[in-house]
Amino acid sequence: MESLNDYDKVLVMCDSSYTKKANTRVGGVGTESEIIITNVYGQPLQNKIIPIIIEKDKCNIPVVPTYLKSKYGVDLSDSFNEYEFNKLLKDILEN
Repeated sequence: MESLNDYDKVLVMCDSSYTKKANTRVGGVGTESEIIITNVYGQPLQNKIIPIIIEKDKCNIPVVPTYLKSKYGVDLSDSFNEYEFNKLLKDILEN
């Protein structure tokens, strides 16, 4: 991924491993984070970047990179949640 211009939506699967690499800008995740950050901060009301929460910490707080903490996200961290899944589908399909 070099630019987000070619994509309608970008789903960011957020767990502790991804979050650590994103926050410290390590490897491919770090490069990806730099690309995403410019879009998140440059267009704060956009809904192109969708954090998918697949892990919560021991205090039940979603594990997401710092730059995505204030973004709308979809919580799929527990067993299948039809409401959250349908919310994600609706957001993906509505351009």
